[in-house]
Amino acid sequence: MHGVIRGALLAIFTLLFTLLILFMLSRAHAAEFVAPYVQTVAEDVELILDLAEVGPDDYLIDLGSGDGRFVIAAGRRGAMAHGVELNPDLVALARESAVKAGVTERVAFLQEDIFAANIRAASVVTLYLFPDANIQLRPKLLAELQPGTRVFSNSFHMGDWEPDDTAHARSQTPAQVLAWEARRVGAVDAP
Repeated sequence: MHGVIRGALLAIFTLLFTLLILFMLSRAHAAEFVAPYVQTVAEDVELILDLAEVGPDDYLIDLGSGDGRFVIAAGRRGAMAHGVELNPDLVALARESAVKAGVTERVAFLQEDIFAANIRAASVVTLYLFPDANIQLRPKLLAELQPGTRVFSNSFHMGDWEPDDTAHARSQTPAQVLAWEARRVGAVDAP
């Protein structure tokens, strides 16, 4: 009899442990797949920074920063900037690129989940994420960004938030840049 109970308890424990592991893997998987790593061509990086009028008085935060090209380009313009990227290999690559570009005093790269990142200091936020991720970010953007913060998405919308401005990519890609100002975004969601 004790063997049957012990076996049942072991089976229950194994099932609960398996469910816990699957839950943890699904959370990690969700964080990893807000977008695949796709490089934005240099022309389009410059277009977005031009549209955002990024300069020495700005603090740019790139959510899903990949190889760091937006952050490094902002640093070259005199802005302070940091990138948030989950992939440790891309964070290492971005840090190496910042050293080569000579902007390490102006930029930083953090390995963390974009949904956990502190974005309160941003005057400009850049995104190249799937629409679902952009939509999931909306409450965070509303809660943490100051009025007047400029938000730029490469290619993808943010649901029913109408962009304040759009531009077509300078490169040969069919990309479109969508721009929002935080003050106006907040007005859309106000009750």
